[in-house]
Amino acid sequence: MLDKLAAAVLCVVNETADGAYRVLDAQEFLSALPARLRADEETLGEALRRLAEGGYISVKYSEAGTYCVAALPKGRAVQLENSRMRARLRARIHAFALPFFGAFAGGALAAVLCALLF
Repeated sequence: MLDKLAAAVLCVVNETADGAYRVLDAQEFLSALPARLRADEETLGEALRRLAEGGYISVKYSEAGTYCVAALPKGRAVQLENSRMRARLRARIHAFALPFFGAFAGGALAAVLCALLF
């Protein structure tokens, strides 16, 4: 299981590298990460190392804050599964919210009609 920083770094690699090797410096990574993660160059390097050891990305070289990275099939599969989970969650929310608010609106309309007629 990936922590939030590693998942965000994997997302950046998947979006920028697109399966091929791409040279990125630490500032490009850090600017693409959400500010709430509060990452610095040291934690970024650690996250990249954990992703490489887990088989999610390939790091061809890393020196002085510059990384040559590519997403591996396992890393792309994680990203795809996360997007599928989000889509299923969104569908569940819509399946609950639409009937709920429709019933609420119908009940409110019935209450208004009863108040006007009686």
